[in-house]
Amino acid sequence: MEDHDPGKAAERCRRWFGGRACRITSLPGGSSGSPVFAIDVDAVGPASVRLCDSVAPHPSPCQPRFVLKAFALGWSPERARWLHRLINWLEEEQITVVAGPERLVGSGEQTILEEADGRLWEMVAWRGGSPLAAPRETQAARAMEELARVHRAAARFCDPFPAAAASGSPAAAASGSPGIPAFLRRQAAARRLLDAPQGGWGTRPPGWLGEEVARRREVAAAVWNRKRAVLQRLVAATPPRVRLQPVLRDVWSDHVLFEGDAVSGLIDLHAAGIDTPATDLARLLGSWRHNGAVGEPLGRCWADAIAAYESVSPLEPAERRLIDLLDAGGVIGGLEQWFRWILEEKIEFSSPVAALKRIDVLLEKLDFALDRTSRWLSDTD
Repeated sequence: MEDHDPGKAAERCRRWFGGRACRITSLPGGSSGSPVFAIDVDAVGPASVRLCDSVAPHPSPCQPRFVLKAFALGWSPERARWLHRLINWLEEEQITVVAGPERLVGSGEQTILEEADGRLWEMVAWRGGSPLAAPRETQAARAMEELARVHRAAARFCDPFPAAAASGSPAAAASGSPGIPAFLRRQAAARRLLDAPQGGWGTRPPGWLGEEVARRREVAAAVWNRKRAVLQRLVAATPPRVRLQPVLRDVWSDHVLFEGDAVSGLIDLHAAGIDTPATDLARLLGSWRHNGAVGEPLGRCWADAIAAYESVSPLEPAERRLIDLLDAGGVIGGLEQWFRWILEEKIEFSSPVAALKRIDVLLEKLDFALDRTSRWLSDTD
């Protein structure tokens, strides 16, 4: 595919760096499958064409490194530009853990490359460091403090989310939309499960991944059907009233980089939109492994990390309570989404093993997530 071709990537690099020499390394994309490349500028030698899990150590400050990444298909230029304005605002507010977009050569302030087929591309500075699946308490606290600074700065960003980008979906609802977008997404997933608890997933895709995912869906369906009443209560629930503002929405373990105890980068911000800050806390804390038992509420597992967040940006009581529901509902909705992607929409992933691992993690938590959802709903009745 041309989008993943380093030769085509070299042509795109010229839009940002002119005639400067670039070494291009193709990297695995995330769950969206968007093409991603590491770009070493002023490099010596030919472009790399191999797909790899990492690039070589950063050569030197004199040879800058960037990331060239495509937005997911269907992204509107208005939404991409809004995202870049948000990131630039965060940089102006002294948020150093995000990487601002590079400007195209000779284009003034333009940072988005829009190709003839509608595909959008960006170029951002490389962030060193490594993600952690199970951070120490001190590392989790530092990450929560950085996330709180992002939220505090983003709350002052007054650029409205583009109405056209919402497309009627609660996943991208603007601040004027009723309800909490993250809550609405979880209700929509529960409604789809109630409408088709055992069917409606299309023909099983051929191959190893389709077979493995279909078996896991049978296990999940047994749990959903046994606790169908919880899904019905979730669909009927009224969410609390909380503030809505720009948040990251996909800040999880792979997107938070550490160097020692310090956070060196928050990366892959494409999912940013208007939602409650609680959705970011639920997403990140729920993605980390903890020494406690599977299924424990996040407020118990990560009390110190949440306290670190609140030392920078205090939460309202309703926001604090919402964290656990959004985490539990995210397990339910995440499984529904993965099964729909693979079994119904027949989406192919660059790393089927990684996709199956994500499903297995969610499946392990499913029974507990439904119980926690039930308790949350009972406590708020």
